[in-house]
Amino acid sequence: MFIRKIVIDKYRVLENICINFEKMPNNSVFPIISLNGGGKSTLLQFVFMFLHCPFRKNRFEYIRNFLQGINPEKNKEAISKLAEFELEHEGNIISLEFYYANKDYKKLSFDAILTLEELGNRKIQNIELAERIDVLNKLEDDIQNSRISDALIRRELERLERLGSLSKEVKLVWNNLPNKVSYIEYISRVKKITESKLISDDELDLLIIQAKALVSKLEETLKNENLEYALHFKDNQHILLYKSNVKKDILSEISDKVYLATPNTQVLHFLSEKQLSSLFSNEKFVYSSYESSIKESQGNLFGLFTYDFSVIALILGAFQKARDEDFAKAIETGSYGNQIKKTTEELNNLLHNKIIVIDKDFKSVSFKSKDANIRLSPKDLSHGELKKLSIYIWIKAKTSNDAVILMDEVDMGLHPTWQHELCNDLQKWNIDSQFILATHSPQIIGKAHYKNLVVLTKISETSNNSTSEQFNEAPLDSDLNTIVKTIMGGEYIPKELQELHKNYRTFVDNNKTNSKEAQKIKGQILEYESENSSFFQNIKFELAFRQ
Repeated sequence: MFIRKIVIDKYRVLENICINFEKMPNNSVFPIISLNGGGKSTLLQFVFMFLHCPFRKNRFEYIRNFLQGINPEKNKEAISKLAEFELEHEGNIISLEFYYANKDYKKLSFDAILTLEELGNRKIQNIELAERIDVLNKLEDDIQNSRISDALIRRELERLERLGSLSKEVKLVWNNLPNKVSYIEYISRVKKITESKLISDDELDLLIIQAKALVSKLEETLKNENLEYALHFKDNQHILLYKSNVKKDILSEISDKVYLATPNTQVLHFLSEKQLSSLFSNEKFVYSSYESSIKESQGNLFGLFTYDFSVIALILGAFQKARDEDFAKAIETGSYGNQIKKTTEELNNLLHNKIIVIDKDFKSVSFKSKDANIRLSPKDLSHGELKKLSIYIWIKAKTSNDAVILMDEVDMGLHPTWQHELCNDLQKWNIDSQFILATHSPQIIGKAHYKNLVVLTKISETSNNSTSEQFNEAPLDSDLNTIVKTIMGGEYIPKELQELHKNYRTFVDNNKTNSKEAQKIKGQILEYESENSSFFQNIKFELAFRQ
C-alpha cells in the first residue's frame, strides 16, 4: 500500500495540510520536519487513526478519543470535510474522504443506529437473563427438597454474584441468610427483579424491525450523497461519515497494513483524557499507569508499537519463527532451511563488534564480544544498539509487506552514522513498504530525496498552527549546516558565537583588529573555534584583499 495524498482541513495545530507523495524506486522514506510543537507527531497519529481505526469496531474508542480534538459546527445542518486520502493498493487507486456533522444532520435518524445496536445487546441480555432464571429455579428446587447443603448454596450464590448475575438492588450479606427460608425469599426477590428486566421476544423483534427501517432509510439517503456512516463521537452528539470508491471490507483489510511506532512518552491523542492526564500528574506510579494504558491499547491497535518493549522477547520470537520455518522445510524437502543462519547474520550486522548467542532450547539470548570472546548480557548493549535491534525485529516480525509504516522520533538514541544509514536499512528490512518519519535528524533529511521532504511551517508569525510545504527542487547544498538552516529552520552556529562574530567584524570593518577590545572578543571566539575556521579564513582573505 502507498499513500499518494493527504489533505487535512483543520485538526489541532494542523491547518490546510496538503501533502503529495510520489512513488519512486528505492525512495520510499518520507521525512516530516517541523519545529517542536509544529505538528509532526500529530500528523502521524492523524494518519494512523483515520486509516487504522474507522473500519474495525474494536478500535472505535480510540478514534472517538482522537476526535475530541476537533470543534464541530454548531449549525445542525452543516457538514464539514475533515480529511482526504488517496491510496494505491494492489494496482488500484483508492479515494477516501472523511466528514463530520451533528447527529441531527438533515434531520436523519442517526440515533437509530445506536438503538439497533442496543436492541441487539438486549436480545443477548434476554438470553442471559433467561439462563439466570433457570439456574435460580433449579437452586430453589434443590433447597426446597433438601438436595443441597448450606455451603453449596452460598457457593452458588457467590458464583452468581461474581459473574454479575445478581442485581445490586437485592444484594444481601451472606451471613444474614441463616436458614433455608431466607435463601428462598432471597432467590424469589432476585427472580422477580430479573424477570422484570425481560422483554418479550415479540416486543423486541418489533422494536428491531422499526429500528432497521429507520437505519435503512438513513443509509439510502446517505447513499444518494455517496456517504457512509462510520461512528458517533463526542457523547454521541456528532457523527463521522466517509465516502470512498471501494467497499468497507477493502478499507477494513488495508487498515491492518498501517502501523505507528512511537516513544512511550509521547502524548497520544487517541487515549482518553484520564489516561493522558496521568502522564502529567505528580502522583506516585502515574508513569507506569500511562505506560499500562498504552500497552492496553495495543491489544486492539495491533499496528501500534513503542520503542520501550523487551527486545529480547522479540529476538527469541524471531529465532523460534526461523526454527519453525526450517523444520517445515525439512518435512517438505528432506533438507533443513537456512532461516536460523540468515536471522543470525542479519541481527549480528546490526551490532558493533558483538554477536548474538541463542541457547539450544531457544529460551534465552545472550551476546558475545567478537574479539575477546567475552560473554555479555543485554545490559551491556548500548541504548542505540537495543533500539536498532528492536526496530529491525518489529519490522521483520510484526509488520506486513506492502504496508504504510509511520515512525515518530525514530532517530532518538542512534549515532549520526546509524541515522544516516537508517533510510537504506528501513527499505532493506521491508522493501515493499512506505515509511513516513517524523524526525529532527539532519542525517535522515539529507539522505532522503528532496521530493520526499515535507516541512510543517507556521501559517503566520501570530499563529501557532502549521501548514505543509514541499520542495520543487533540490536544496542549495546537501551538507548538514545547509539542511539545518534552510530546511529545518534552525541555527547551526550558537547564538552567542553569532553575536561575537558580529562584534568582531565591526572591528575588522573599522581596521581595529589589534585593539584590546577586538583581541578580547577574538579570544572568546577561539573558545568555540580555531583560527582555521571558515569565519577567520574569510576575514584573512578580506584583509589580504584590502592590502
